Amino acid sequence: MAHDTVRLELPATVLQRLLAAGQLHTQDFRCLDCHSKHCVWRLCLQNSAHELKNHLPTPACPTTSLPGQTAPTPACDT
Repeated sequence: MAHDTVRLELPATVLQRLLAAGQLHTQDFRCLDCHSKHCVWRLCLQNSAHELKNHLPTPACPTTSLPGQTAPTPACDT
């Protein structure tokens, strides 16, 4: 009974939602074909990129002052 497995198919959007919510982890399952493995790999990369984007501090925008100007002007695009 300990080695019982269930083969199932679910949409990539559902898998992505479960992975992003931490309700399913890649060590909890294995892919049965190369296409599925590539899809899971891509979803994990997307989730990681999303997490990094949301948790990294926004870099400070350096400022420069123009002659005769009272307030500094941003030196980068905002």
